[in-house]
Amino acid sequence: MLMKKLLKWLVILVVLLFAGCTIGYLAVNEKLPTGTPGPEADALAQKVLDRLNHNGWQQTAWVAWDFDQRQQYVWHRSKNRVEVSWKKNRVLLQLQNPEQSVAFRKGERLSTEVAQPLIEKALRNFNNDSFWFIAPFKLFDVGSQRALVPNKAGGNDLLITYTKGGSTPGDSYLWQLDAEGQPLSYRMWVSIIPIGGLKATWESWENLSSGARVATRHQFAGMLPIKILNLRSGDTYQDLDLKEDPFAALAE
Repeated sequence: MLMKKLLKWLVILVVLLFAGCTIGYLAVNEKLPTGTPGPEADALAQKVLDRLNHNGWQQTAWVAWDFDQRQQYVWHRSKNRVEVSWKKNRVLLQLQNPEQSVAFRKGERLSTEVAQPLIEKALRNFNNDSFWFIAPFKLFDVGSQRALVPNKAGGNDLLITYTKGGSTPGDSYLWQLDAEGQPLSYRMWVSIIPIGGLKATWESWENLSSGARVATRHQFAGMLPIKILNLRSGDTYQDLDLKEDPFAALAE
């Protein structure tokens, strides 16, 4: 008899938890808004690039940063090479020729078979973490679509949808901008998050050596902030306070 009562209350508890989760999901989940594409949307996107000095970003040859104390990156942009380090792992990515990427563990170079899972993980991490770093410079990437969405203040937000590229094509971001075109935040509709419309701020802006502006802090969905730390940039690896070229192990 006692077992039947326990099972009854357990079923009730499960039903209540399911109902609570469903109500909570419906309360916070937002539908992807419909925007208006065209020259005006492109002009607003260009305003963002101008505000953040996209030309300066294009001239940035080397940049390095720590992503929220999880992964460390050194990006030789002029040669499309990225060093990704985490824990005891180090991967040298060749972005245009992935088959030439190599991986190390505890300083020892790994065989191709052992290295491949680490290379794939490093590329996924780079696609994600670099987006948190330089997403505003990707408004005109190949496969991107731009549209205007009216906001409550009487202006427009900028909706960007990526139909290709990265690790999760099809994701959309609704940018909220200030009067000068500087991003304040965006809301996300992405495949890896089941709740649509979650907000992340873009704040604590800093200038790279080229004059390009990047945000170094994001408050995401009310959780702990995501931080871009130890930011360095320059024309050579020495400008990043590196003693040697981290990509020396890659074939030219």
